[in-house]
Amino acid sequence: MMTLVEQLNYYRDQFIEYLKVEQKKSMHTYVSYNLDLGKCIKTIESIKDKKSLTIAQILENYVKEICQSNLTKSSIARKISCFSTFVRFLNAKGIVVDITLYRPQFKEKAPLVFSMDKILKMLENTINHKNKARCYVRERAIWELLCATGMRCSEIIALKIDDICLQEYKVAVKDSKNVARMLFFDQRTATFLKNYLEKERPRYNPKETFLFLNSAGNRLTRRAIQRSLKLLAKLLNIEAEITPHTLRHSYATNLLKNGASLEQIKNNLGLRTCETVEKYVPYAK
Repeated sequence: MMTLVEQLNYYRDQFIEYLKVEQKKSMHTYVSYNLDLGKCIKTIESIKDKKSLTIAQILENYVKEICQSNLTKSSIARKISCFSTFVRFLNAKGIVVDITLYRPQFKEKAPLVFSMDKILKMLENTINHKNKARCYVRERAIWELLCATGMRCSEIIALKIDDICLQEYKVAVKDSKNVARMLFFDQRTATFLKNYLEKERPRYNPKETFLFLNSAGNRLTRRAIQRSLKLLAKLLNIEAEITPHTLRHSYATNLLKNGASLEQIKNNLGLRTCETVEKYVPYAK
């Protein structure tokens, strides 16, 4: 008979596989959930009387611990979301876990939004510092495409060469659930993409189908995109952190300012509902 720790590790492995295969969650999500559950299970080791414990008690005690810790409210909320999803998974499999977990209430931090016209003008100034970027042509193509489409980081690193149509100024994007949508960019973005495909891309692995590659010929990672945007902030002398989500916020706000509907922006961003888009309304006025 399995111990409680062995049971939880067994259920955790099944849960992570469920998130990857059936829910098609992003790697960032299931890796985070795996770590959160692992830390929770590890706390059992310090408990002397393990035989009388239930899964509900373990989760309840751990949630109390993290709520009293120095973690930010947003981090606590994310962890509780993980445990709540895990509980629903177990209950659906007939493993009854009688517990209800509540996320702490907190005021959501206002998104960092840049004027898109301003940042596009500032991008022109990066040409004076291109010697500071080892692969400037590639970096510039990434920056321009993020600004023009509001894509997620996971989506831009998953792009294939065939997803881009320079003649029609469009790109086919698939989210973590493999749901496809078509996004359009302007001639300016097409110019930088064409420049990258003709000048820098052939130097990498010609057999690889991913659009953006590193110098070793492999697909770019999330970390590589983060480093790229840190470089952008440095070249623009911006102290605030620039992330793909920063540009995504700015993209959505810019569309609202120019009269796009909530439904249109929802579709462009690949969101399920318009509720997330509504938070940009105050910043578009």
